Amino acid sequence: MFCTISVYWIYLVCVSTALPVASVSVSPQGLLYSGETVTLQCDISDYTDWTYLWSRNNQQLSSQTSETITISLPDQAGQYQCQGKRTRRPRWSNLSSSLPIIVTIELFSI
Repeated sequence: MFCTISVYWIYLVCVSTALPVASVSVSPQGLLYSGETVTLQCDISDYTDWTYLWSRNNQQLSSQTSETITISLPDQAGQYQCQGKRTRRPRWSNLSSSLPIIVTIELFSI
């Protein structure tokens, strides 16, 4: 929300703008197996100069601040979300929807 106050006239103008939307995608798509690595990308279509904040299972991954991250399966499977942060307005994006990264287990019959 941006607000302006006039000195000569007494009035307050506030403009509320929607925050940019963040979304997470995975590559490769499809079934994911133990031992694989996958790349997650945080996309924020509006503005530039984002620092990316990642979380897994609602815990912030403080060492991850780039637009893409690579994870190893199965150790890093879980629910992933991202959010953008900037030094200028808008300072934040919305938190992305949660993307589940689930490992598929292959069963062999003899």
